[in-house]
Formats: sequence, C-alpha cells, structure tokens
Amino acid sequence: MEISTINLEGAFRWESRFVFALNRDKITDLYGDKKDDLGNSWFIGKPISSIYDYQRTGGVWTEDELYKGQIVTGFYPGQFRLRDFDGDGQITPGSDRTIVGYGTPNYRFSIGNTLSFKNFTLSFLINSIQGGNGYYIQRNNYFLEATTDFNYAQRMNQPAVRTNWLPDNGVTDAPGVYNQPLILSGNYQDRSFIRLQDLSLVYNFQQSALSALKLGGLQLYISGKNLHVWTNWEGYDPEVGGSSLPLMRSVAFGLKVNL
Repeated sequence: MEISTINLEGAFRWESRFVFALNRDKITDLYGDKKDDLGNSWFIGKPISSIYDYQRTGGVWTEDELYKGQIVTGFYPGQFRLRDFDGDGQITPGSDRTIVGYGTPNYRFSIGNTLSFKNFTLSFLINSIQGGNGYYIQRNNYFLEATTDFNYAQRMNQPAVRTNWLPDNGVTDAPGVYNQPLILSGNYQDRSFIRLQDLSLVYNFQQSALSALKLGGLQLYISGKNLHVWTNWEGYDPEVGGSSLPLMRSVAFGLKVNL
C-alpha cells in the first residue's frame, strides 16, 4: 500500500509518501508422501522461512544446580536451559525441537518527507522492518556460543557482544564455550529496526544570480545515508543480520552545476 500526499502548498511546501507492505506464505504440499522435511525446516501449513530448533527457557545452568544434581543429563554449567517438551528428563533432537520463529518480517514500512521553503529543500526517508508474533528472528552469531566449529573463526578474530559465562563470571544471557557440547541451540534475536535511511539538504541558487555566469543551474547540497538505526539487535546491523558486511554510514557534500 502506498499513499502520497501534499500536506502544505505555498511558500512552504510539504510532501509525504508512506509505503506499507507485508507478505504471508505457507507450504501446502511437499514432494512424495512427505508431511514435513525436518532437514530443511519445511512444514506443511507453515511459512517456508520457519526456524526449527530447541526452545530456550531462559538463562543458563548454574554450578549450584550441578552440585545438587538438577542439571539435565549431558549438560553443564553455562549452557542454555532448553525446554523438555516430552518431559522425559532429557533433551533429544527427535522430541524436543520446535518452530521457534520465522526468518521473514511481519511487515515493512517507509516514510518519506520533502519540505521546501524558498531556495531550500529538506528531504528525509525513514525505513523500517518489523517482527512480531515470532517473525523476523535470526541466529545472532555475535554471541560466543557453546560450540566448537560453528563460529570458530569469529571467536578467534572478533570480540563477543557479551562476555561469556565463566565460573567467576556468572552471566545468564551468554553461554560458556565448550569443546564438545551434547546439544547446541541457536541464540536468536529479533531483527526489527527503524532506520534513518536518507537525509539531504539542498540549496538552489536563484537563476537571476547565475545569468552572468551563463549557468543553467547551481545547487549546493549535503546528504547522508544510514545515519542512525533504532534496534534491539546486538551485532553489526539488523538488516544484514549475521553477515559480516554491515551497511555503512556515509555523508557527502557537493556542488551540482548545470551548464
């Protein structure tokens, strides 16, 4: 849906543009007689971007729980607590995984405004992608996870967003690092964001002042891209997610001459 408006017209002019979009999909059939494809996280009646994994129940196991014999078999202090769906006291791939969310957005929107007064024009664009109801989450690799090879190079070459669990650092929002974890669960976060995508200020010189220079037009401008992002995503950039190449902030000054 797109709406374009002229809010004010005269010496001061204000134009706006609003765009809203959403998309819903679901798998209606799979090849052969398959009802679900666990390897690809494809499920009849669910979106194709379904994320199939263990469900965290909050925090990590503690040393005190280890001493009291309260930790689920095969787990250690500093590993995430996972939901035991079948209640058998064990965490197993066949019984204790579920759809934890979806990789597609709930909806998108953008708001653009152009304000003009005399020779000045100010324009800005706000862009947003929003989650909700389990939509638009992704495994955030900028946490050090309790695993050996999944993000080994990253662990060695990049700092963690959070300090990992250690016996003398009993954090509950980041796991410890183990060589051979029995069960590995993802660390997912909502990628919702609002971004100040574009901002520009332009000054157009009066044509009467340019006649002596025999110029068709002269424009002075300053513009910026990706100036600020409001988000709870921890990592480089929510729009690119786990990619190692975030969108860069840029500012440009310029002079445009029409001969």
